[in-house]
Amino acid sequence: MSCLISFNECNIEQQWKSAQSLFNIGTAVFLLLALLIVIEIKNRLGVRVRAGVREQSIKIILYREIKRVNRIYSAMHTLHREQIVQTSFETAWDFIQNPANLNIITPDFLDFKIVSNIPSSIFNGLIIEYRIKIPYLGYRQWVAEIKHVREPYSFVDEQRVGPYKFWYHYHELADTGNGVKI
Repeated sequence: MSCLISFNECNIEQQWKSAQSLFNIGTAVFLLLALLIVIEIKNRLGVRVRAGVREQSIKIILYREIKRVNRIYSAMHTLHREQIVQTSFETAWDFIQNPANLNIITPDFLDFKIVSNIPSSIFNGLIIEYRIKIPYLGYRQWVAEIKHVREPYSFVDEQRVGPYKFWYHYHELADTGNGVKI
């Protein structure tokens, strides 16, 4: 962890691998951008930066990783599903905003189980830990963060730890006059 705080005492490549293993790609890129800003401030103040920090090396790593992230996002699979449920808007929101109901709507073959303590309703920043059985791969830990809650209309659950490289699940309710579109 000392390398993350004191970049100038580390090899940049080693630092990057360290950041990737501890943080998601966005946080690791943010740390390197922050380092570039610190280097620039030191340069403007006339503070000598140790030879171990190579601004050009950092820029090369950032460029390489930004290209890699762009490839991931451009090749990302997007799944879109919607259905009309014959119920009131309030009833639909009451159901969808209760994390315990995930057990009800998840197919049995996934052997889904919430392993963390959960409240009766979602809120921004809520972290939920699950255990899920992936066919042929066995049980996996899954940690999701609830974000962008707009009661009673929508929210996002985003994977923090789990079986996918990227999981961003947007949930939205809309009144159609003939029921609620989920």
